[in-house]
Amino acid sequence: MSNLSLILPLLVLVVVLFLGFAGCDTVCGLEPVTLPALEFSLQVVYPLTVVGDVKFTFLRPGHTTPETKTATQQGDLFVFSFDEREIGAWMVNCAMTGSVNGVPKTKVSPTGNFIMPDSGNWVYRFVASISSPDDFTFQALGLYSD
Repeated sequence: MSNLSLILPLLVLVVVLFLGFAGCDTVCGLEPVTLPALEFSLQVVYPLTVVGDVKFTFLRPGHTTPETKTATQQGDLFVFSFDEREIGAWMVNCAMTGSVNGVPKTKVSPTGNFIMPDSGNWVYRFVASISSPDDFTFQALGLYSD
């Protein structure tokens, strides 16, 4: 009984360390868990042009302080992609200065609200287009599967 009481805790420790270093997915053949991908995207419709930066301001699930990130341009899209995604209720809007007939105007989009699903790749889309000869407008199109 004395030898068993010494060996058993050591054996349990070896198993725990093995699973910790090797990973349960390797030992048990499990698929790794991947978080859903999330991207914010603004499409700017020609002949509207962007002056300066496009910024997305968002509130993550369970947070009380909004964050603001600058988008990168990819053709006629301005995009911000997340490294960390959180499942739950989000709020987001987009701000930009657009030039219509050479006159710059700054606007903020309507606030978009969405629930981030627990799987898949997702894009929350905005579009900015000319609404009159001297003005432009935003639309928050919503969350789309990518």
